Amino acid sequence: MTTFTAGSSVKTLPIWILDNLFRPNQAPIVNVIAVVLVLVSIVPIYVAQRLAGAEKVTP
Repeated sequence: MTTFTAGSSVKTLPIWILDNLFRPNQAPIVNVIAVVLVLVSIVPIYVAQRLAGAEKVTP
């Protein structure tokens, strides 16, 4: 997990998003990155729920 505690020459993802969030001409890039991050995080959640559901035994 990246944090905001980085050196002045290091550009982490949260710092990049905050830097570009309030610039109107950069808003589409931030939206695309946000959508990609949401989609990438949905896949492991779906897989984990499918695996957890497969282990349940019906009476």
